[in-house]
Amino acid sequence: MMKKMKKILIIHPALVVGGAETVLINYLKILSKLEHKYNTTLLLIENRVNFNINEIPENIKIEFILSDIESEFFIYTFLNLKKENNNYYSSWQNGIKNRINQRILEKLNSTNFDIIIDFHRNVSSFDHFMNHFDISKNIKKIYWIHSQYLLDCWIKDKPYYSFILSKYDKFISINNNMLNSCNQILKEFNLGNKPSYFLYNPLDIEKIKEKSLILPPEDQKLLNNDFILQVSRLDTGKNHIEMIDIFYALKEKGIKEKLYIIGEGDSEKLEARIKELNLEEECLLLGKRDNPFPFMKKAKLFIHTSLFEGLAMVLIESMVCGTPVVAYDCPTGPKEVLENGKYGELIPLHDKEKFIDATYQLLTNKNKRQSYISLLPEAIQRFSFQSIGEQLEQILDNA
Repeated sequence: MMKKMKKILIIHPALVVGGAETVLINYLKILSKLEHKYNTTLLLIENRVNFNINEIPENIKIEFILSDIESEFFIYTFLNLKKENNNYYSSWQNGIKNRINQRILEKLNSTNFDIIIDFHRNVSSFDHFMNHFDISKNIKKIYWIHSQYLLDCWIKDKPYYSFILSKYDKFISINNNMLNSCNQILKEFNLGNKPSYFLYNPLDIEKIKEKSLILPPEDQKLLNNDFILQVSRLDTGKNHIEMIDIFYALKEKGIKEKLYIIGEGDSEKLEARIKELNLEEECLLLGKRDNPFPFMKKAKLFIHTSLFEGLAMVLIESMVCGTPVVAYDCPTGPKEVLENGKYGELIPLHDKEKFIDATYQLLTNKNKRQSYISLLPEAIQRFSFQSIGEQLEQILDNA
């Protein structure tokens, strides 16, 4: 007797530019190859940016809760509420959240889903829905944890989250450290009976390798230079100021390489620091690049000074491109990716002197750098579609 095909609904805020969105699309590619077992729908709360939406396979259905205009207004009120907490913006925010809830409810009532996956980045819009509505116990609900920040939110608001989390059936973390933290918190919330797992973020290894060979003509001059690289959003948690200070110290030691920083965000403080240190010709903020992989392939090293991470996908992407990594050992992510320093240099958080020394050694000692490069093919196999897909299939089959 053939098993019934399971209907899966994946809920996510929006396809903006970010690591969680890349991971989401990779999971959709895996699920598309399992279409004989799963009928998958992606439900996006906001219809904006839609970065790389064309990469989602055609057999994955895509739907939106808010229109493009509603989405922009939602973000507008949210940003103004952060600046100016008043009743005007608050009432608009609450009105839109109620509209989101009603439309999610209509969606759930119109289709008999077997599994709902809440695949949010940080704080989830679906949390708000779960706080106001109950979903049939026949529908299995999976909560995906992408960052330590989210677990910290649970701890800070125990009454709210202990109620919300009680409505979920399974939890998936993206590394072993986060899994342990998740289990500990669930136990404190008297939810220790809830199954939880960890799945590394899957990587489309062959696609990254292919894209790393595409050399944009407009970037040819930049790629001809010797450089070290960082790719991430420009926000305080990525700790770029400290990275620039480290690079300044490396220039003082005589390195010839430039520092390229790829990513979007508020660059004002970084530009000021670069100017203060007279690094305008040496440290370049390149902004957004749809395809950063040629830079990863050409870089001498990838450096990472982030204060917190989920799994630090950019480290794995750099390793796929054959470029070794120097990273701070922030609470989660780099330690597992680099396997405690086996596959790259792992530096205690904020130990700038050790970071400077490790980077300098790898730039000046070809044999040491090559020893890391030779291990990279082994390091990246843990994150392949095949490996992660098999584990995901097992979790969904048992849901």
